[in-house]
Amino acid sequence: MKKLLILTFVAAAALAAMAQARGTTRGGAHGAGGGAMQAKGKQAKVVIDAVSSPRNCLCFPPSLGANGTLMAPLNRKYKWAVLEMKYKTFARWMDELTVTWHVLAQVSKQEQNKNANDLKRGEIDELPPEFSYYTATTRFQNLPEGDHMAGACLPAMFVERFGEPVVVTAVIMNKEGDTLVSRTESTITLPVKKGDNWWESETIMESRDKKTGRALVERRSGLLDRSKTPFALVNPADYEFVAQ
Repeated sequence: MKKLLILTFVAAAALAAMAQARGTTRGGAHGAGGGAMQAKGKQAKVVIDAVSSPRNCLCFPPSLGANGTLMAPLNRKYKWAVLEMKYKTFARWMDELTVTWHVLAQVSKQEQNKNANDLKRGEIDELPPEFSYYTATTRFQNLPEGDHMAGACLPAMFVERFGEPVVVTAVIMNKEGDTLVSRTESTITLPVKKGDNWWESETIMESRDKKTGRALVERRSGLLDRSKTPFALVNPADYEFVAQ
């Protein structure tokens, strides 16, 4: 009987270990010690070579002609914010990588003055927040070893109304959700410790004007993966297949 109990305990322990080894979450696989088990070797090695600087990310969209009779174009001259990243992978093939963009935009002084005048005239109820936060995530599949690019775009009217990017962060994760590498380009100083995620900081995201108490940051939709914009037609071979 005692021998049977020992064998049963050993078998149960083996099954538990196998189940634990297979278990995964969006935070990554879990090891025997309960901690996150990171990807190893070439599967974990991804290097970001460059991320667009907010100083020079504005660009006119590409223009195409068409045969046939069309209405005359409006010839509007508005620039989009085009954010790009170059990175390298070292595994012969990677099944999947996820790129997430975090962008903070600031209303221009000119637009702030216009908003203040609109408020005085009673045309708006309150001043819009000075900063806007955008995020977008794209999954890429079947990445060969070598150089790659990823991109996100903020449409022109968002730039005109809510300002140009002042902080741009690109984060690359594996398919288990483990962060492999990230990089930030900024034209302002952020009140966060080195290595902290600024988009998770209450000091930034929940900040308020000391005089009026109004929120300074508003979360907005509008940031698009490059493949969903006119820029998808520019150098398409440089970008990997986007998982739907």
